[in-house]
Amino acid sequence: MSKNKPKETIEYVIRLQDKERMLLDEFMFSYRLQAANPAAIIGLLKDPTELIQLLYSLAIIAELFGFETPLPTPSDLPAFINFLQNKGLKQDQPKSETNPSILELLQKLWSGELGGFPGGY
Repeated sequence: MSKNKPKETIEYVIRLQDKERMLLDEFMFSYRLQAANPAAIIGLLKDPTELIQLLYSLAIIAELFGFETPLPTPSDLPAFINFLQNKGLKQDQPKSETNPSILELLQKLWSGELGGFPGGY
């Protein structure tokens, strides 16, 4: 079946003034908020562990996009491993006088003996 081409095209234009734009913006915001399920958001606020998980996940995503956060995230791991190696940890070698264990290094870090974590953690 072939379609006939239309003989004319009618175009309708709706122009909004400032007040109508403001009302439309408020309607769209409330529609998006309703679609976001406010009950689930309120449930997150009631349970602090889930809220912390959500915020930490957002910090990880932000660091993946290049924003530095004060939280230690997986993207900080290479710098932390370099820091431990500079402080004397030798990987794939048994513990000895010259090669402390990771636990010993962490105890020294937490006590402040090594000057703290890289990045100020």
